[in-house]
Amino acid sequence: LHDKDTLYGPGLSLALTPTAQALESMSAALERGPFDPSGRLSVFNVRYVLLDKTHPLSANVILDSRFERVWSSPDLDIYENHGVMPRVFTVSTTPSPHGAVLPPIDAVAPAAPGVNARVEYAMTQPGAYRVHVTLDSPGHLVLSESYHPRWTAWIDGHRVDSQPVYECLNGFPLGPGEHDITIQFASSPLRTAGTAVSGLAAFLSFGAALYLLWRRRRISRTAAQRSSGPDGTPC
Repeated sequence: LHDKDTLYGPGLSLALTPTAQALESMSAALERGPFDPSGRLSVFNVRYVLLDKTHPLSANVILDSRFERVWSSPDLDIYENHGVMPRVFTVSTTPSPHGAVLPPIDAVAPAAPGVNARVEYAMTQPGAYRVHVTLDSPGHLVLSESYHPRWTAWIDGHRVDSQPVYECLNGFPLGPGEHDITIQFASSPLRTAGTAVSGLAAFLSFGAALYLLWRRRRISRTAAQRSSGPDGTPC
């Protein structure tokens, strides 16, 4: 718990990202009274919680048995979350007239029914994951990264766009069976253009530096030849 202005800067809106919206929601709940954010923190991939006991709302924070206090001082407590969810996991879904229904966020835990925290995955580079998963029933693959529509999955060769799940995370619907999945964050056209311009500028700068070095050496060599006699001795 920290003051919102300390985290985000005075006057900045917390609606900048879905993650900021989720944090604002938890802050509002704490202002109303005692609140247990354990489920959200676990799904949001938070392993450690620093509780500032000097904050006026710290008494409203309730952490369940997943959290163990591992360090304490008069002003600060540090808790470790032993039930933290991995960066990538799956949950079983229930069909409804309005679409697939995911388990409640407080019911998601590594050993909970319908939750598979043993998904095989690896980060191949920043913003890219390779995933292998097997499901017995329809479900959702959850990527614990702040939701953005530029997160895209290629599931068995088919493109699937991200859907917002659990307030601020990325979800991808899956059918039963075995799936090979690649998840990537696509750069915007403006960012791609900016990267290309930066690369071109760097190339031109490097070329200009090489040209100036070659020209300086040529001038020095010419000057040395002019100051020497026919036999190479100084004039």
